[in-house]
Amino acid sequence: MAKKFLGIIALLLACSVALCQNLAVHFLVADPGEDASREIGINWHCNRPGSILEVREASDQSFENAQRYCPAEEVWNLSQEFVTRAEPDSVESLFCDSRYVCSVNLSGLKAGCSYQYRVVLGNECSEVRNFTTASGAKEWKFVAFTDFQPAHNVKTHAIIEKVLSLAGADVPLAVCSGDMIDYSSAEQSWKWLLDNEIFGRFLFASSPGDHEYWAKGTERHIPQLPKPLVYNRIFNNPKNGLEERLNSSFFFHYNNVLFVALDMADSNTPRTSMFEREAEWFRQVVESRKGTYDYLVVMEHKGIFGSYTNDSGVAKYMRPLWAPVFRKAGVDLVLCGHDHMFSRSVSIGGTYYLDMGTSGKKVRTPDEGLYNDGLHELVLDLKASGQCMGAVIDVGPQGMQVRVYELDGTLIDSFIIVHK
Repeated sequence: MAKKFLGIIALLLACSVALCQNLAVHFLVADPGEDASREIGINWHCNRPGSILEVREASDQSFENAQRYCPAEEVWNLSQEFVTRAEPDSVESLFCDSRYVCSVNLSGLKAGCSYQYRVVLGNECSEVRNFTTASGAKEWKFVAFTDFQPAHNVKTHAIIEKVLSLAGADVPLAVCSGDMIDYSSAEQSWKWLLDNEIFGRFLFASSPGDHEYWAKGTERHIPQLPKPLVYNRIFNNPKNGLEERLNSSFFFHYNNVLFVALDMADSNTPRTSMFEREAEWFRQVVESRKGTYDYLVVMEHKGIFGSYTNDSGVAKYMRPLWAPVFRKAGVDLVLCGHDHMFSRSVSIGGTYYLDMGTSGKKVRTPDEGLYNDGLHELVLDLKASGQCMGAVIDVGPQGMQVRVYELDGTLIDSFIIVHK
């Protein structure tokens, strides 16, 4: 057994100093852990078992002395109940083929440190990606997006690139409030989004949207997934959320901001006791974290002060439940989407609700209710303009400045959230 172990180590070291061949790894993503100054979650899919995660400080010259981690491996494919194929032998990529879902939870990392990581299997390696742990800084930046769909559009990666460049500094964290793809079962759509090198530049945190519940084959819609099953195999979020929605509801600290991601479930918002349990979980999180943060930011796919017509259940069921909860908790900013209509609220009980509409190309005309309810400072008709949005949030001791940009770099909106 000892000889076998030494042989494995020797093979790994040989790989680290040699030029690696390309390894077929997909969805290699770094997610913030609960305390992002020392905890990070890494996740990837591999078609073979036995892959290893290598992590080094970015200042190191090579991976020779990198830390190596054996992942938790789960053999997984999406149940045939949720996918269909045009033909029995179709090559459509719908998570039908089993693969190894690999997860590593890093801990004991250095605060404010830049790291590089890659996946190794034999003499094959993935691309090298990067993340930076939280430093505890009071002044820093993060970027925000929503609704990357439809998949394979040319705008999504371009708006991420544009917003990163406009931030004018290395950005350690990007967040998205859901609907990253059209159909959760469409594997090629996830590859289009996450296999792009740009997702190797930052930590990525997201709340699931209703489309993360959608499954579709090549012929017809089928019942929605009971949970965001694919989402949960792609992201390795903190497992500190609502018990029945672990990984798709969660919270984490990055510097002086407490982020909370909510799971708002499927498309046509029903009245369900799950939301009441999630609200109680949220209350407990905020209460237990008092004094540990300066700002509270929520990611929820469906904005409770969004469209009155696109998803009428939101205003009917979700607003009466969540608005008092957010007010009492002192939420500073809610990042949302779903409606594909740009709207930014006035301060409602001390909370600003920002629906950027789209960070892709799917847009709708705002309904009249948004213009006339007295709750919104700005509403934009993205259907008419075709605009695509992303935001830079500058965090400082006095407040947070939110700047929303269009794809051509035009400043669309800017507002300041004063520190309470």
